[in-house]
Amino acid sequence: MITKSKASEQIVEELMRMIRFGHYVRGDRLPSENRLAAMFGVSRSPVREALSVLAASGVIESRQGGGSYVKAAMDPPILQNIMARAVDFKDVLHLLEIRQMLEPESAALAAKRRTNEDLADMEQALSRFAVVTEDGQAVGQEEDFSLHRSIVIAAHNPVLLEVFSNVAEHYRRSLALTLAQNVGIQMKRQQVYREHLAIVEAIRDGHHDLARVQSRIHLGKVAQKVSGLLGMIAHNVTTGNEPIE
Repeated sequence: MITKSKASEQIVEELMRMIRFGHYVRGDRLPSENRLAAMFGVSRSPVREALSVLAASGVIESRQGGGSYVKAAMDPPILQNIMARAVDFKDVLHLLEIRQMLEPESAALAAKRRTNEDLADMEQALSRFAVVTEDGQAVGQEEDFSLHRSIVIAAHNPVLLEVFSNVAEHYRRSLALTLAQNVGIQMKRQQVYREHLAIVEAIRDGHHDLARVQSRIHLGKVAQKVSGLLGMIAHNVTTGNEPIE
């Protein structure tokens, strides 16, 4: 039975078991989100989270036209890939600690110091991010990165910009991992866009305290998502060989 508190974890575990024992094989299309929700007696939200974890782990893939398809059997290499993905997400959490130190203050400084040219650059970057947000299959890490960089530039602190530049590649990889979890889930993509919009609007209006708060809210939600995915991945690696009763 699927319990409410761990619905998404149990759905991942059950789908992995079904793939491992041949109920679904490579190339098979999984039931729709609505069908899976009915099968497990849950809402669509935990089903989406479960499919996101399986896609990030390389077990399933989304194809043009919609639907999730089995990409690989649940064999030891796939389990190793899941563990490797967990290591990737731990790196994301490490970078998030740096981001939480730098970005809220960068946003606050940008609200105090930004020029009209800085604001134009931010708004252009935000517009590009809006375009990829509407594309359900685009990840958008470069657009997201450009927007955050434009905020750091608007803070007019060369040392801060140097620190940001030094972690740029880690930053891009982090964004690629976290944003990939939202591909095909338009509600979450729109939420991420609105979080960025709130930061830019606070900077535009010169509200430095609000800019700081909106940045913290955004990063806090990213941290919650990554921590949750790490917990689900760890649970499935340790229990994936046992069928659900």
